[in-house]
Amino acid sequence: LVLDVSQTLDGQDLDLIDKTTHKRRLFVLNKSDLPHKTKMDSIINKTGGGRVVEVSAINGSGIKILEKAIFDTVISNIVVAENTEVMVNLRQKESLLKAKDCLQRSLESAKQRMPDDFVTIDLKGAVSALGEVTGETVSEEIINRIFEDFCVGK
Repeated sequence: LVLDVSQTLDGQDLDLIDKTTHKRRLFVLNKSDLPHKTKMDSIINKTGGGRVVEVSAINGSGIKILEKAIFDTVISNIVVAENTEVMVNLRQKESLLKAKDCLQRSLESAKQRMPDDFVTIDLKGAVSALGEVTGETVSEEIINRIFEDFCVGK
C-alpha cells in the first residue's frame, strides 16, 4: 500500500487502509524526503499492523530496503491463511509439492548466482505445476489419471 507521507491521509487512503486490515501488507511511505504530514505509526497500529518502509522516488532512498521488504513479504515462508479452508485432492497436493520443490531449486540457483537459465527452468516448472492445480495447464499424465479414476462415458 503506497501512501504519500507529505500529505494528510484522505478518504481514499483511509479506505484502502481499512480494506487491507486483515491482510498481509507492506506500507510504502513515499516522498520521505519531504516533511511528514501524517503520523503513520498510530494509524498502522490501529488497523492491524504491517511492515513500513519509507522511500523517496525522487532521490532513491529506501529503494533497496523496499526491494528486500517486498521479497520478504512475498517470497518468504510466511503464509497467512487465517479462517481459510483449503481442500485439495492427492493430484493437487502432488502438484503443489512439485511447485514448492521447483521454487526452492530456483531460489537456491539464484542464491548461488547460477546462470538465469537454471533459475528460469525451475520457475517454469513451478508455473506448470501450479497450472495443473488451477486447470490452466494439463499434462497427458493428468488426463490419463482422470480417465482411470473416473468413469467417463457417452
